[in-house]
Amino acid sequence: MLAIVQRLQREFPLRDLAVAIDRRQHGSNRKVSNLINMVPLARHEFLVLSDSDVKVERDYLAKVVAPLHDDGVGIVTCAYRGRPRRGLWSLLGASFINEWFMPSVRVAAMAGSRSFAFGSTIAIRRQVLATIGGFMAIADQLADDYRLGELTRRRGLRTVFFRSRGRGLRD
Repeated sequence: MLAIVQRLQREFPLRDLAVAIDRRQHGSNRKVSNLINMVPLARHEFLVLSDSDVKVERDYLAKVVAPLHDDGVGIVTCAYRGRPRRGLWSLLGASFINEWFMPSVRVAAMAGSRSFAFGSTIAIRRQVLATIGGFMAIADQLADDYRLGELTRRRGLRTVFFRSRGRGLRD
């Protein structure tokens, strides 16, 4: 991974790219520990977290961050679609996402529920993250994505369910 980032730094010398290498563990959730270790390098008001296996549209960042300009929004999350690779288990996993999980989320959203947040995409303002205790507040949570949404809703902030035109998808 480091080699990839270093190659990108060479190819795009005018881009502000940094690598955080820090083995400190801040809780039982290693992903959240990595986020805690990366936050000091983040330089912007909006933070966008995305799973590494997600393909997105060119305007993804602009669209997913736009709702955060409303101070009443705490978190933005995104629907996704499973794309199976070879093998039965991959097919079953993608089928679960596409045929049961996401349709259930959409029905709940249409009924007014916003009790969800998905690790495939989470956008949050740095200030909102600080008010809920930062990533340390979820350092021991397995369902860290859901917990981020829950903590922002407890502050009276809304969760926005962003739905792409069908290309902001999990591979």
